[in-house]
Amino acid sequence: MSAHLDEGRLLALRDRDTDGEEARRHLASCAACTEALDTLRARGSAVEAALSSLDEQWDVEAARSSVRGRVAAASASSYLPWSARDLERL
Repeated sequence: MSAHLDEGRLLALRDRDTDGEEARRHLASCAACTEALDTLRARGSAVEAALSSLDEQWDVEAARSSVRGRVAAASASSYLPWSARDLERL
């Protein structure tokens, strides 16, 4: 694998939704992708910490699943009203 991992593959690795052996080999030799994965993990942890500090309890896994479903449905169409970068700010 010579190209960098796309955000979808990195998110799948972060969420352990893939066995990703090929992606893991790529990460072992690519500092840019490793840094991107570390950033995604840190942002995910920050969101989880923010949600846990709220008075209302949130099921983080259910929320993550809901977002994935919406992204998959939106990806099936040719129009996305937002970019993947917009999701990074959440």
